[in-house]
Amino acid sequence: MSFKKKFLFIFFISVFSSACTFEPLYSEKFLAEYKIIEPSKTNKELQKYLLQYIPKDVDCKWKFKPDGDYGIDLALIDVNTGKKLLCIDLERWSAWKDEWPIYYRYLHFLGRKDHFLNEDVPFIMAYLNYNQNKVILLNKETLNKYMTREKYFSYKKCNDMVKEIPMIEGYIFGANLTNREINNFRNQITQGLFV
Repeated sequence: MSFKKKFLFIFFISVFSSACTFEPLYSEKFLAEYKIIEPSKTNKELQKYLLQYIPKDVDCKWKFKPDGDYGIDLALIDVNTGKKLLCIDLERWSAWKDEWPIYYRYLHFLGRKDHFLNEDVPFIMAYLNYNQNKVILLNKETLNKYMTREKYFSYKKCNDMVKEIPMIEGYIFGANLTNREINNFRNQITQGLFV
């Protein structure tokens, strides 16, 4: 497993670990060896947002790549039934470092991932910045409001099938949010979310 995937996996385990009645998959010593981004342990609003999708009183565990290499990145699994309770796909954007790029006007959800929205379980798309201290979340209900269409990306010089989601639909959490990020996305500062 690559460092990037290990990090993303550990990030979500650390965020969700208090939600289920299971033994953590990694020891504290193992977790200490990796940089866990600020929201995963200290951002109560992020924790509240994520916990609304996790069933209470279920014996569950996290499974990385439950459907193989081309499936979702992470699923919360009911230990007794083997059913998926929550699916999460993760992306890390190299162009988004300290500040949301001024030339990004939409969040894009790739058309090849549309099948993730067809499962009968909650789904969250998580976009991490390159520095791994900010995250934008979109849920299945929001993603389903937008049509997948072909779009030309000039920087890649190619077409791709995507959903274009207005930035205000995304929930942003993290450290050192900039004014542009505060104004472009839903957040605790401007909207008093999850209080």
